[in-house]
Amino acid sequence: MPSVKAPKVLAEQLIKELEKSGILDRGRVIRREGEHVFIPVVSTAGLKLPEECHVVHVENPPAERRSRSVVDALRDKVDAELLKRIPRSFDIIGDVAVINELDAEQRVLEAIGQAIMEVHKNVRLVLAKSSPLAGEERVGGYRVVAGVGGAETTHRESGCVYKLDITRVFFSPRLSGERLRVATQVRSDEQVVDMFAGVGPFSILIAKKTPSCRVVAVEKNESAYRYLCENIRLNKVGDRVTPLLGDVRNHVSALRGLADRVIMNLPHQSQDFLGDALQILKKEGLIHFYTIAQRDDQSDAERRVSSVLSALDVDYGFLFSRAVKEVSPSKVMMVFDIRVVKG
Repeated sequence: MPSVKAPKVLAEQLIKELEKSGILDRGRVIRREGEHVFIPVVSTAGLKLPEECHVVHVENPPAERRSRSVVDALRDKVDAELLKRIPRSFDIIGDVAVINELDAEQRVLEAIGQAIMEVHKNVRLVLAKSSPLAGEERVGGYRVVAGVGGAETTHRESGCVYKLDITRVFFSPRLSGERLRVATQVRSDEQVVDMFAGVGPFSILIAKKTPSCRVVAVEKNESAYRYLCENIRLNKVGDRVTPLLGDVRNHVSALRGLADRVIMNLPHQSQDFLGDALQILKKEGLIHFYTIAQRDDQSDAERRVSSVLSALDVDYGFLFSRAVKEVSPSKVMMVFDIRVVKG
């Protein structure tokens, strides 16, 4: 069967091009040997290659067939009734998977844990939530249902890397799109305050995308703060992101009037900090405000925020709102982009 022999330095880009053109043979493995890579192709007709690459006829072994989904992986291993109770909701953070189900039976969790590792070969550990997120630090309880090793991992997202341990800090990969949405709004030379920074996904992405801006990242959880500092170093944004440890209310006096933009990602309690956010803002600024809303009455969340802002005697307007992710069958997490002008 034909394959393309390519130097390792050219292989990654060539694989992408062959896949895009439909010529890459996904039924056989890509084999590496010394300084060269053997890339299986389904046809050589009209194939144009760099000078350093050429077609050879070698045996690239068949690719292992992978299950299409976790449910498919379990279909022949558990009875039909058990299959119906398999949780469909899980996150993959680095090489750690998290099942977001609190009341599933242990045998169900163990079955889905093994299936996740079968389908997602990069996963080495599967955790299941044992208690919901709680407190300002938003840390839940977890138990191991499959795999080995500790929960510390390195997660890659939007060109950034984040080291973290989900059993000690809050992190949601489901917010990746929202983080990117906010980061792309930041203009040159802005001053940004991330009031509840966690391990830094908002702050670091903003600093990477807009190098001229400056971000102050405040975090109360000491474990998250240590990861925040490490992630600032890993992403080489130490000249743009300043980490602060402690309750943001203890830093308000130092941050007063600093920010063009404030990020308030503490959805269960953010209302309690709106007054602090207004002090941190310049005379005019923008707040990305996250809160919890009833799925069937999302307008109630806007009314609640309006009530608080009206009592604080500022001019404000809602520029954008949407449901960011599901929190429970009846609740969603929402974001409001709010333009504020102080008197």
